[in-house]
This record gives sequence, C-alpha cells and structure tokens, in this order.
Amino acid sequence: MGSLFATGYGIYKGAYDDMSDLEFGEMFSAGISTAVKNYKTAGSEMASSISTLGATATNNKVPLEEQLAILGQLQTTMSGSEAATKYKAFLNAAASAGD
Repeated sequence: MGSLFATGYGIYKGAYDDMSDLEFGEMFSAGISTAVKNYKTAGSEMASSISTLGATATNNKVPLEEQLAILGQLQTTMSGSEAATKYKAFLNAAASAGD
C-alpha cells in the first residue's frame, strides 16, 4: 500500500494542490476502497492499474474519480494492468482523433 500511495501521490497530487497531503491521502484511499468494493476487484489490481496507467489520464484532464471508475469497471472482465493498458490506448487514440 505504501508503494500505491507514493505512486498515486506522484501522479495525482498536482491536480489537487488545494488539498493538504492528509486530505489528499484520505480522498485517495476512499476512492481506492470504493472502487475495490463497487467493482469487486482487489487493491493489488487497482495498484497495478494505476501504476500501468501512470499520468496518461491525468495529463488528459480526466478526474481521479472518473479514472478509478473506468479502471474498476474494466477490471470486471480483465486484470488491472490489462485494464490500464486498454484505457491508455483509448485515451491516446481519442487524443489523436481530436487532431
């Protein structure tokens, strides 16, 4: 979990500059636990998906809440890293389509 929080902090904290580190940690942990519960996945799978997705969605201005929901939904049919790979490919294709 320490690795997940360090990765999440590096990826998402910049989008939540108005929050203290404690507030961000509470919000991030609540988001992870809600996604795990709602989509019946595992914390380790969410950690894998966040690590694989990296900052791709955040750089595309996708809110953390939406990212967690999409990754959780995709994990109902595939692993966390596969979900992130497919989501990342979608975001990259969508950006290209806009051009």
